[in-house]
Amino acid sequence: PVINTVAGDNVINVLEQGAAITGTAEAGARVALTLGSVGQVPNVQTVTAGANGAWSYTLKAADISALGQGPVTLTAVATDAAGNTGASGSRAVTIDTVAPGAPVVDTVAGDGIINAAERAAGVSITGSTDAGAGSRVTVTVAGNSYRVTADDKGQWSYRLTDADFNALGQGAGKTIVAAATDAVGNTGAPATGNSFTIDTVAPTLSQVALLAASDSGAKGDGISNVTTPSFGFTAEAGVTLTGKVGDGAFQPLTAVQDGSGLKVT
Repeated sequence: PVINTVAGDNVINVLEQGAAITGTAEAGARVALTLGSVGQVPNVQTVTAGANGAWSYTLKAADISALGQGPVTLTAVATDAAGNTGASGSRAVTIDTVAPGAPVVDTVAGDGIINAAERAAGVSITGSTDAGAGSRVTVTVAGNSYRVTADDKGQWSYRLTDADFNALGQGAGKTIVAAATDAVGNTGAPATGNSFTIDTVAPTLSQVALLAASDSGAKGDGISNVTTPSFGFTAEAGVTLTGKVGDGAFQPLTAVQDGSGLKVT
């Protein structure tokens, strides 16, 4: 008898554990199908070929468990209604139902913050997988999924697009989810990378104003005889401040937070 190609490629993955073993023999013949190679406990299943000679056996979970992982041989022997037994037919297949581990997602942009310069230069989400060379990694960004291929070292990369940035928006708590699929179609558990922040908006300052305590002349004229006047303004929290007087060089500023904003002296 003939045993047809199993699962389309003679490799049974985790989604194909209930695959049908099919073939042809003499019409009405009994087909003894042996699952397993030499040295394994014989697992013989008997089916009957139909009027057109076709026969089929559907694998069960117990069959896969008994076969184990790796290469195995399927053997079929047909016996016709008169009791004549013909030559055996065989098919080599591979059992691989082990899913890869969750991939690693590297820290985005090196520090978990994407700024304007980094976005302009291009930001890639990178990571690694143990699924092997040529494995596919599905990267999900803001609900949209993209497939990339790992190199021979298991490294993978996805470059964020303008559409991704628009979907992600500004702010903290952004995440990337990645899942690996090996060469035979087994998909592992997804991994969520460390959260990151997108801040591509330049900080702004309010108008810098001379504080009332330093305004020695007419109030609001911006003229003072105070040698170390204080100025007030508002700015984004956490920014680094620099300033200059006239044509001088920019120098770091020390600001103090008060009830009305930042005060610089």
